[in-house]
Amino acid sequence: MDFFKKIGMIAKNDPDRLCIVKDSKKYSYGEFFNVANDIAERLSSIGSVMDKVLIYKRDCLEQFLYFFGASMAGKISILCPPTISNRKLNSMIEKIQPKIIISDNFELPADKSKVPLPDKKDIFLGALSSGTTGEEKIIWRDWASWTEAFPIQSKIFGIHEKSILFIHGPFSYTANLNSALHILSEGGSIVLTDKNRPSSWVHVIKKYGVNVVFMVPAYYRMMVKYLNEPLKDIESVVTGGAKLDFETACSLFKIFPNAKITEYYGASELSYVTYNTGEDIIKKNLSVGKPFPGVEIWIKEGEVWVKSPYIAPDYRPQATVGDIGYMDSEGFLYLEGRKGDVINKGGQKIFPERVESILLKNPKIENAAVIGVDDQLKGQEVLAMIVKKDKSLTISEVREFCRANLEVYERPSKIMFVNDLPLNSNGKIDKRRIKSQFLLDTHKIKI
Repeated sequence: MDFFKKIGMIAKNDPDRLCIVKDSKKYSYGEFFNVANDIAERLSSIGSVMDKVLIYKRDCLEQFLYFFGASMAGKISILCPPTISNRKLNSMIEKIQPKIIISDNFELPADKSKVPLPDKKDIFLGALSSGTTGEEKIIWRDWASWTEAFPIQSKIFGIHEKSILFIHGPFSYTANLNSALHILSEGGSIVLTDKNRPSSWVHVIKKYGVNVVFMVPAYYRMMVKYLNEPLKDIESVVTGGAKLDFETACSLFKIFPNAKITEYYGASELSYVTYNTGEDIIKKNLSVGKPFPGVEIWIKEGEVWVKSPYIAPDYRPQATVGDIGYMDSEGFLYLEGRKGDVINKGGQKIFPERVESILLKNPKIENAAVIGVDDQLKGQEVLAMIVKKDKSLTISEVREFCRANLEVYERPSKIMFVNDLPLNSNGKIDKRRIKSQFLLDTHKIKI
């Protein structure tokens, strides 16, 4: 396949070019390809191509190395988040029945076999997605559904062979994995970290001359809060996985003054769907942008439907993930929430993401999460959990802000101030933990 051939050619012709680095571990293209090929040859001695390989490595660099080697061997990788519980891990093993389990204690076999050349139609990844139920589901990906989008991603995000990409967190988050493979397809370099401190991020960004950053909005909010000077060498800033709020968007243009800033919307089943870039991120902040090239979007009974060459094989040729939205006259898509997350308050449908986006326009609010909680009279009520940016903020002020900006039925009946909001391993707000916190620890939260 062209993807592996290109990386092999770089390893041969420019072996000292930086490929990937994390902390004190650094691999040139020559070193990375040799290590990955050795893993591939040894894994090829076990079973056959298309065997499932469960990768449970806590170190994100090792996770990526074994994934790459397994992919070269024609295996299908399922990458587990390092924070996965034993219950979920055992459940997944029982469900998937992997031929190989690669954990921190895994030892490669001594035997080696010839490495097959994967085809772009081959399934190479079982992407984990929790969906709306909380139970992990697996979305099978073939190479074509990713690699055929790489040239378009390069154009939209401004990626080239001199790009040095900063990624935070594990590769079980498929946006991280896609970004890394995309950069390698261009001959660029990857800088990894699994540390959760913005000071560590800025340190490695400066140390390795990073010029491209990909993170979810929650991590950009943390970075904006930490930085007191702009990072002028950054050429491209990319974000996805959740909606970028207005205030953080404005801050990104200040701390990355020379960068092309791009927000995208996608899903594990759909891959890239829309993107917003430049001034449109501010002018059309409530929108997730216009369709990616080659993507068709239409609204059917309120749901967003997508037809695209990047959709996962089991969902082709067209699919919906249950997102509710609409398109304006200029072709910009707006999301109001997901079908399974809609709050039903006495028959009125309320979309949490819309309420959250409005709350985040308040300059005194750092972050917000909106959920539905049971109510005997109305079925559900709206609960807003808020992290203050300004400690002087009061609940009365929040209610006044809601009266001015939300419909009567959308306004939260319960407002709670919390110190922070729990994030999952992908850096997204963990609504299930928030609901558990509300049900079990209400007495600990200020109302």
